[in-house]
Parts: sequence; C-alpha cells; structure tokens
Amino acid sequence: MSYSRFLQYVHYFYPGVRLTRTAEDVCDCCVRIDIQLKQPDLSDDERQSLHLKKQMHLDSAMGQRRFISSFMKSYSALHAPEQSLPKCIIPDTYDAAEDYGGGIFIPYYGHVRPLADFFNSNLILQNFVVVDISNGVNNVYFYDERAQGKYANALCSLRLNYHLSIISRAKHNEVAPPEVSFSILDNCVGQSKSKAVLMFFAFRSVVFPYKKVVLCYLLPGHSHNIADRVISWLYRVSF
Repeated sequence: MSYSRFLQYVHYFYPGVRLTRTAEDVCDCCVRIDIQLKQPDLSDDERQSLHLKKQMHLDSAMGQRRFISSFMKSYSALHAPEQSLPKCIIPDTYDAAEDYGGGIFIPYYGHVRPLADFFNSNLILQNFVVVDISNGVNNVYFYDERAQGKYANALCSLRLNYHLSIISRAKHNEVAPPEVSFSILDNCVGQSKSKAVLMFFAFRSVVFPYKKVVLCYLLPGHSHNIADRVISWLYRVSF
C-alpha cells in the first residue's frame, strides 16, 4: 500500500530519478495551519479557531462518507426495501488501530525514587491497545505477565476477544455488524506480521460477518501508531 502509482510511473519513465519519502505524512493544509499556529501574536480565539479548522479538516472526509452511507441505507430501507443497493455505495466500515503497548511496572513510583535499601521484584502489567477510530473509543487490555506473554498467539487471543465483543454488542443493540474491518498495524514482524497473525485475520474474513478485512501496515522506522500515543498518555497519568 505504501508503493504508490506515482512512484511506479516515475520509475518506469524516468529510471534515473530517485524519489524519497518524507519523514512523516503531511498535507498542504496541515502544514499551513501548523505554520500559522507558531506565530506568537495570535490571540486565543484565533488559535482555537485554527485548531478546530485542523481537526475538521482531518475528520470531515470520514464523517461525510459515514453520513452518506447511513443516509442511503436508511432511505432505501424505508422507501424501497426490495431494492438491492448498488456496489458504489460505501459500506459501513470499522476502523481500528491496534498494537502492543509495552509493560507498566507495579508498584509505580513515577519520578520518586525509592530508598536505597529497598528491594522489590516488580510485577509487570502487559497491555494491548485497540483504538476504535470509528467511535472514538480506546480499549486498553491489562494482564499479568505471568498469565500471558506478548507474542503473536497471545495478542491474537486478545484480538479475538475484542472482535467477539463487537459482534455481540451489535447483536444486543439489534444493529447490523460492520461490513468492512480496516486495521492499522505497526510494522512489527512478531506481533503484527507473523504467520499466526496473518492466519488470524484470514480466519476473521471467513468466520466473522465482515465482507472485507483490510490491513494497513505503517512504514517501518518512524511510525507513530495511535495505540502508542494512548500508552504514552497512560504513563503520564498518576496511578
């Protein structure tokens, strides 16, 4: 997915030209707003307006497509229930980002250093994060290191438990489950790209009611998965 058609075009017609990617994904609108936010003479109202504009710019495309999809489904079900929906209508999708977040030592001292003669064998709480981008909900699974590890099989069991809860919640609310599952994964060979993980997502595409299961792997080396940001926020919280 990271190899775009533009790069293929350049490599085919101009084999002597070498293109490099930027260190992070940026767009002209976001860069322009970030430059304006760095101005020291901005008032609080102007700064708040720019922040809202940037957030609206990031969320507007997804929101518009979700609205059109929901409107077309409800309108067709009300006025033409026997009509089959055309394929061009965007189906309901479930967007999520997931990653292993690391371990948290218990007890947690923060920035306070214990006494020199204090000895403690710390218990490590492992955590696995699933960020529900569609609904704006973060799900953090904490578990004891003695009960389960952080390898692919362990994380796939947490993934299975989470998606079973999604299907169960949809059934309880008497709504149709999502048709497309779109997952953003870090470029980790053991936890996100191993044989066990790929077999699990293939299993989901067959057994679960998803019509399509899409995996989007971030570029290696400089990826900042949203799941990692959730864990960094947890580290800053006082226990």
